[in-house]
Amino acid sequence: MWTAPQYAAAEDAYLAEEEKRQHELEERRARLKEKAAVKRAGIDRRNAASRRAALERATAAEAEARRANLGPAGARWRDKLMRRPGVREAVEYLAREHHINVTVGMSTAEWRWGGGTPLIGPDGTPVAVLSPVSGMVNGEAFLLLAGMLLLFETDAEQRRFDRNTRARRRRKVPIDGWRMEYLSAQIVGAAGAAAVPTPRRGRPGRAGGPCSCAQPELTAIIMGQPYPAEPAEQMTPASAVYAASCRACGGSYDKPWRRRTA
Repeated sequence: MWTAPQYAAAEDAYLAEEEKRQHELEERRARLKEKAAVKRAGIDRRNAASRRAALERATAAEAEARRANLGPAGARWRDKLMRRPGVREAVEYLAREHHINVTVGMSTAEWRWGGGTPLIGPDGTPVAVLSPVSGMVNGEAFLLLAGMLLLFETDAEQRRFDRNTRARRRRKVPIDGWRMEYLSAQIVGAAGAAAVPTPRRGRPGRAGGPCSCAQPELTAIIMGQPYPAEPAEQMTPASAVYAASCRACGGSYDKPWRRRTA
């Protein structure tokens, strides 16, 4: 096709200018993306540090409460705590679903638990909190619960907590979401009879549905840093506290896992 030389030159100049503009736009986008990544990494580091410190303080408070409740009076107090609604079921749930043996915390009156009942692992470190109250998750309680597994007796209780903490008047939700699970749900059949309660997992923050890959590619976020992980036969200390997700499908991994060392 014939065209005048000045038109061809104009087109070349336009294409060159457009290529330059696109290159500058891509560079600007890359800078913004890098800046956002650096900012998020800083937030993750600060969150991990504050959560770790809150967990250490909670562990120390629980140890002090246990020392103060030795003897018959302490045994009676522990028995009373075990009779709280859902506590025995939560202990059995963690043993069955996460392979972790826990006891009820003696520091349950502490405001740091957000009105919930702490469940303590064999090493004295808090593992989960049962039925925290959304209106009491402030300050130290928010720092502590943001990094812990929250258990609820029912799906409705879990959704209510999630909804209330996300309400505009409160807006108290960790940047990576809550780690929540509920113990059971009454499923009513066609005959109107309630079926046997079935353990249910909650939504782990922003992640999608559970992973169903035959060979999951796992990543765990530990103290704000990503680590490669792999399926395990039983729950590990890390998998009891932190969440893992599958890179292949983007879903949460709700089975036992461990860090991959090689």
